Amino acid sequence: MEDTMTTKAKLAELNTLRTIAGLKPLKAWKDSTAKLDAAIFAFTQKKEVVEENKNKIDEVTADKKSEPAKAKTVKKTKAAKTEKPADGTSIATIASELDMDPKVARAKLRRAFPDHEGAWNFTNKAEIDKIKAVLQGDARKKD
Repeated sequence: MEDTMTTKAKLAELNTLRTIAGLKPLKAWKDSTAKLDAAIFAFTQKKEVVEENKNKIDEVTADKKSEPAKAKTVKKTKAAKTEKPADGTSIATIASELDMDPKVARAKLRRAFPDHEGAWNFTNKAEIDKIKAVLQGDARKKD
């Protein structure tokens, strides 16, 4: 039990050094205590180097703060398709009426009508009823 207490104390010391260095503290340490000691030693070495060169670091950070901030580049994204389907009722509209995903509806129609070419837009009531029948699973009305 004493070993875990020393590990907890060492972890607390390491977390103190990490916060001084501007890093997030660790929640737990799963490696050996020797590696924990090595990590603490590495941070103390860095701390000494930082203290020796603190003036240089302050000058560099002051120079960076005085420089104007660079404008962020805006990443170009693809424009959303805003094209309206041709006159008629689209599969997306029919699928939403049937509480169905349009992607699934199109897949069912491609299987049911493999020779169909062009857009899935329908103008007359008979075609729409036929499509609804296929999507609902009543294959008899397909023909």
